[in-house]
Amino acid sequence: PFTTKVLNVENAGGIGVIIGNNVPGEKPFAGGFSGDVYPSIPGYMISAEDATQIKLEFVTTMLSNSTNAVTAIFDPSNKLKLPSNETASTSVRGPDMSFNGIKPEIGAPGQSLSAVAGSGDGEQYFGGTSGAGPMVAGAAALIKQSCPYCTPLQIKTLLMNTADRNTISDTTGKSAEISRIGAGIVRVDKALATPILAYSPDDNQPSLSLGLVDAADDVFISRKIIITNRQKETLELAVTPTFRLK
Repeated sequence: PFTTKVLNVENAGGIGVIIGNNVPGEKPFAGGFSGDVYPSIPGYMISAEDATQIKLEFVTTMLSNSTNAVTAIFDPSNKLKLPSNETASTSVRGPDMSFNGIKPEIGAPGQSLSAVAGSGDGEQYFGGTSGAGPMVAGAAALIKQSCPYCTPLQIKTLLMNTADRNTISDTTGKSAEISRIGAGIVRVDKALATPILAYSPDDNQPSLSLGLVDAADDVFISRKIIITNRQKETLELAVTPTFRLK
């Protein structure tokens, strides 16, 4: 665990920790902490390529019997840009293992900035479900505030119906797989503005999940969709079917 690595260095008198990723080509990520004791020294992760370069510099210096020190400079202005529409490398992939249903159902920012508790105005990077989960919960709370009579199903439907699927896969550089982003990335402003709700009454979900279909011949599956207009004006809808693999 990252906690153990950093604590070991701190207990040995170190003032900071640089942890090299052991997966070539993978971007550095924020390590999680566990246990009752938290380190008081900073820890950083760097890519496997950068870690290899630093180790090579050490080896070269030792073999040449040089007295020159190997120096690594951390420049605050030289930092990774937070991706705006790229799937995080830690994003989980579906489907649901129990019923082969569509999971995840929605995505949320998992690489962002967060306020540091107790600092007043401090910020730090955060990532993973620890960041994405509260984003969705906060979006749901805003909808509940705007629509007190909305049921949990309606709130979930509003979020999924208006999610943004314009997301790029971190592995392929193409459109992100539905099995990784579900309906898309949560967009609470669109959820608050839309007058339309569409969900399936077959299983009371905003997604149409067919599960695992083991078929040797053609199989016809039907699902019902209920569309609700929340405003008084009549709306005319045009439905354009699309297909997105994965």
